[in-house]
Amino acid sequence: VLTKNKNFMSLNKNITLLFPLSLILYELPLYLSNNLFLPALLGITKSFQVTNATAQLSIAFWFLGASAFQVLLGPLSDHYGRKKILLSGGILFICVTLLCSFTHHIVWFLIGRFFQGCVVSTILIAGYATIHELMEREQAVKTISWMGSITILAPALGPLLGSLLLQWMNWRELFVALTGFTIFSLYLLHIFMPQDWTKSGRLSLKKIFVDYLTIFTNFQFWAYTLFFCFLLASLVAWNTLSPFYLMDYLKINLIQFGFIQLFVYGFLILGINLKSILKYPMERIMKGGVFLTIITFTLALLALMYSPQRLVWVLGSVLLFCMSTGLIFYSLHRKAIEIPKAPMGTIIAVFSMTMNLSGFLGSLAARQLNF
Repeated sequence: VLTKNKNFMSLNKNITLLFPLSLILYELPLYLSNNLFLPALLGITKSFQVTNATAQLSIAFWFLGASAFQVLLGPLSDHYGRKKILLSGGILFICVTLLCSFTHHIVWFLIGRFFQGCVVSTILIAGYATIHELMEREQAVKTISWMGSITILAPALGPLLGSLLLQWMNWRELFVALTGFTIFSLYLLHIFMPQDWTKSGRLSLKKIFVDYLTIFTNFQFWAYTLFFCFLLASLVAWNTLSPFYLMDYLKINLIQFGFIQLFVYGFLILGINLKSILKYPMERIMKGGVFLTIITFTLALLALMYSPQRLVWVLGSVLLFCMSTGLIFYSLHRKAIEIPKAPMGTIIAVFSMTMNLSGFLGSLAARQLNF
């Protein structure tokens, strides 16, 4: 038996504007938890008295956590409701962020980072699944694209903001500030997120197995998903590598590092908005974007491996890669999740798990480049 709020399917102002905006405000501190403290990575190595490679694990553990529980969260959000899952995740995020702020042992810090990542998966599974269910394809892509242009401000402005804040506070206080921001955004989400469907009775393990089997055996789903994951892993690899490459190897200062990261993700935002200007079908843009991303990725990798001292070459190829990635990023996302015939929460769970696992692998891959 399904219990349904009468206003759930009506695309009123709360659903088309206030709920997406509240979700963005909730996303920002979660994503900032992985970008705001990038300039502080060198300081964290000194604070915990660990190597650079160990400090880089704090990014890898964040993505590992983000890929850990999707297979459970998908069916749970389908059955018990997405709003409950999302708000519960927010409370967990507040607790583990405070743990990261006050611990003096690297093991507890990495555990806290792992669970911070776990909470991020609730955004895709519970938050974005709601948007995809409520809106038609074009409206959903349009909404998620403008949301993405704002949330990308976290990796774009996060390092610069972190660099500026570190002039007046230490990295531990950055996490305390994120906690306060999260409490505020969670309150707004509680007000504006629509009450969704719930199901009475017990979860059907047989149905869950059949749904996952349907998704895992769909070739088209994996074609779009894996290329999306390749693009994400590349961006994460740059995030992991850039503090040590730019500040340790090239001796760039905190503020300069922040501005470079702003340019990098500014080009990603440019690519996202360029997609809406181009008067071509989505499929044609995606084919061209795939070709451009492969070429520019290859150029960036070669520049980092063989001419790391030439910042202009490295940065130029990274910027072009980010712009071409922005052209197809959210289109790949939508195409992937609309293909399988299964509950949206379960589809998003598989997509999100693969996406964040690719972030984890991208972060580990970046640790192989030493300067």
